[in-house]
Amino acid sequence: MFRAVDTGALLRQNAAVIFAAARFGRLLVVLALVASIGGHWALLQSVAWTQMLVERTQAASFGEAVKTTFDGAHPCAMCKRISDGKQKEQQPSQELSKVKLDVICERAVTAVFPPRVDGEFARIAMRGEVRAERPPLLPPRVA
Repeated sequence: MFRAVDTGALLRQNAAVIFAAARFGRLLVVLALVASIGGHWALLQSVAWTQMLVERTQAASFGEAVKTTFDGAHPCAMCKRISDGKQKEQQPSQELSKVKLDVICERAVTAVFPPRVDGEFARIAMRGEVRAERPPLLPPRVA
């Protein structure tokens, strides 16, 4: 009729899911920060240099391959595309430069006054009524 539920296992399973979700969220934040500072270009450039080094070591010595890979005088097609992408990213958008916003900050003075009430307020009795009878029951006592 009723099944026994292992609540400990259920809690451990939920804790594992929460932990994994938190780690995934941190990974997304790190990737977004790396992309915002241009880390994707560094990653692509590393891939391009690795490809160039592998290709050039097949045709020449390792020292010569390293020299021609990193001297900047012999870029590959991928290196050229990466440098073009970096330059396009750094150039300000022309659409934004055409729009000129005229923002004038004026201080607007707004005075708020409560409404004026003419007349007298009702008088409040400051004395309470005196009761002569006792309460019907005794107050409860702590045992």
